[in-house]
Amino acid sequence: MFPAAANEGNQGPFLLHKPHNSCCSLLRSSLRRAQKYSEGILQAECRPSFAKTKWSELFPNRHNADLLPFVTKDVDAHSDLFQYKPPFGFRGFFDTLQGLVQLLPEFDLPAELQSRRCKRCVVVGSSSVLRGLELGSTLNHFDIVIRLNDAPVQGYTNDVGNKTTIRMTYPEGAPLSPDEYFQNSLFVAVLFKTVDFAWLKAVVKNETLPLWMHLFFWKNVAIKIPIALRRFRILNPVIVKKTALDILQYRESQGMFFWGQVTSPQRLAQSKIQSGYESTPLFYFQTNKKTKSADDQMTARNINPSKVKPLQGKTKKAQLPLGQP
Repeated sequence: MFPAAANEGNQGPFLLHKPHNSCCSLLRSSLRRAQKYSEGILQAECRPSFAKTKWSELFPNRHNADLLPFVTKDVDAHSDLFQYKPPFGFRGFFDTLQGLVQLLPEFDLPAELQSRRCKRCVVVGSSSVLRGLELGSTLNHFDIVIRLNDAPVQGYTNDVGNKTTIRMTYPEGAPLSPDEYFQNSLFVAVLFKTVDFAWLKAVVKNETLPLWMHLFFWKNVAIKIPIALRRFRILNPVIVKKTALDILQYRESQGMFFWGQVTSPQRLAQSKIQSGYESTPLFYFQTNKKTKSADDQMTARNINPSKVKPLQGKTKKAQLPLGQP
């Protein structure tokens, strides 16, 4: 679990792994702390633009507070979109992207969310670590609930809630069950390979993706996303570039091969929220991708933006301070 706290007075970040049953009680204790912390965020006065301001202070020459979270229709007016190849940009995909955005009628947060002066956000990923914690009611009280990949809701609402403002995922992570999509939610597509564009075009137009294209996905992908056309969005890849190359300062030469390690959907969600939203506690639950069971390994992490600082010395990676629960 990964709360990126936007409020002062946080007890400090913690990092836990659950490779063995002996860690269960410690994990549960840490999650209860996170629950208490998130409830405190909801009870406290919301501070507009606190997270945005804090990240600008931490990374004055690397964080762009005005970066748009989604790709807009006027792609030819944003040259930064095409400076890099995926996943850091859409170089070589100008015509493809232009044709795709022509199909989308809207490109920003819905009006009902934009009108709110201050927005508290929470990010929930896919892991059974939430089971039994009865966090559903707490999560439902956040203004914006972002669910990553195939994080389930049906059958788990008591623990994970049923409010979904944004579902953000790449094709292979999109839930296969139509019951996991809600008509008042946004679907934000993360595109970083050629076939991803074809997949999004197919689901947007309610068409069938050619069978041979399925060979280029590493798992089965959803063939239909049952939401209104106006609810589709495309993640701005410059956020990926800013997160990996500018904030974390990883080498550009690593490219797509460190996508899963550095620019995971969780990190993108964190960066997107800190760029565009307000007072933001951020939680995610991540499973070990090498295993089939969500119970095999889980990670809990709590990050306080006010304590994040660059490392000094030879390395240029951003330092995320860790503490003990």
